[in-house]
Amino acid sequence: MKSTNFIKVLTINFLTIALFLTSCKKAEDIIESVSEEEAVEVVENALSSEAGGLAGQIEQSTAIVTASTSSKNDYCGMSFDSVITIVNPAETVITYHYNLEWDWIVNCNQFQIPESFVFTCEMGGGYDAPRMSANDAASVSFELSGLDLSSDLISFNGGFEREGTCQSKIGEKRSFSSKIILEAIDVKVEKATGKLMSGTADLMLEAKTSEGKTFSFDGVITFTGGDSATLKFENEYEIQL
Repeated sequence: MKSTNFIKVLTINFLTIALFLTSCKKAEDIIESVSEEEAVEVVENALSSEAGGLAGQIEQSTAIVTASTSSKNDYCGMSFDSVITIVNPAETVITYHYNLEWDWIVNCNQFQIPESFVFTCEMGGGYDAPRMSANDAASVSFELSGLDLSSDLISFNGGFEREGTCQSKIGEKRSFSSKIILEAIDVKVEKATGKLMSGTADLMLEAKTSEGKTFSFDGVITFTGGDSATLKFENEYEIQL
């Protein structure tokens, strides 16, 4: 009888230990994982003009292009640079502060008419949005071409590499580092507004938790005009630009 009771106790103890270890592993996985929803927030803020992202930089660059392509250009082949600081307007939901170092060159045809503008930008700073905040830096490089005066659209080719540290305000509210690589081919931009109207961009986001666990998200952004786009990871999301 004592032997039987001893075996029962051992069995219960082993089951308890197994359940405990399983529970610990599940809890550990939940704590360490960066969710797809958090990845969407990082990408959206990297693109959104309301967070100092790429869409705003394209708007600024388009304004430079449209002001310089109406006639023969005396600046063909010349390079330019500018250092600016951008901050959010007063009383906005998202706050941001970035320092940008711009360089660009004007490429013309044999008649001194601009055919393309090549822009590069190094930027650093941070943003604070309702669902995510970050301190990050980016290297941006792209070309605006297809400058035919009869067309309302120009072509955007290029992208950026952006790295930083993020603090999530959703889910487990975890902190993690992130790296985004984005590449777009022949995305159409409206001359009058600088808005991304159509086309796609491929992106890769790598996130690393404070525990050293790494997660990768591969996606496609489809620009749908105006201030919105769709982002496709495993699921599809509408994001604001």
